[in-house]
Amino acid sequence: MSVTKFTALFKDLMGSTFSEFALQYRVKGASFQLKTSNLTLETVAVNWGYADASHLHEYV
Repeated sequence: MSVTKFTALFKDLMGSTFSEFALQYRVKGASFQLKTSNLTLETVAVNWGYADASHLHEYV
C-alpha cells in the first residue's frame, strides 16, 4: 500500500491523520502515567518519547 493510500484510508477510518492520532496516543498515555504513578514529569516525558519535559508540558 502506498503512503498516499494509507494516509487517505487512515483518515477516513479514524477521523484524523496518523500524526494527530499518534500524538494523542502519546499525550493520553503520558497523562495516565502521571496520574497513576509517582514518576517525575521528566521521566514520563522520556518514557513516552519526548526529548524532555518541556516538550510534554505543552500538552499535559
